[in-house]
Amino acid sequence: MTQTFVANDGLEERGLTNLGPVEGRSCQTAALYFIPQGESTSTKAAIEDAKKQRAGTLFLSDVSIDDKLWLEVGYSVQCILVSATAYGVAP
Repeated sequence: MTQTFVANDGLEERGLTNLGPVEGRSCQTAALYFIPQGESTSTKAAIEDAKKQRAGTLFLSDVSIDDKLWLEVGYSVQCILVSATAYGVAP
C-alpha cells in the first residue's frame, strides 16, 4: 500500500499540504558492545528528528518505525529509524 492517509477532510482548504517524505533517527553507540555512550535511543526523539526535516511540518502520517543494530570492531550502534510523510504549512 503506498499511502494510508488521504487529505480529503478539508486540510488543503485550511492551508495544509503534503510536504513529502521524511526520515528521522535516534542512535546510541556502545563501546565494547555493552558500555553505552550518550543518551539512549528514543522513538520520540526519532519522530521529532523526522518532523525537523521539513520546515512547516505539523504532523506525520504513514509512519513506519524500525530498530537497527550495527556491530563494528570494538563497538556497536543501535538506532531507531522513522520514515513518514510530513504534512503542514508550505514555507
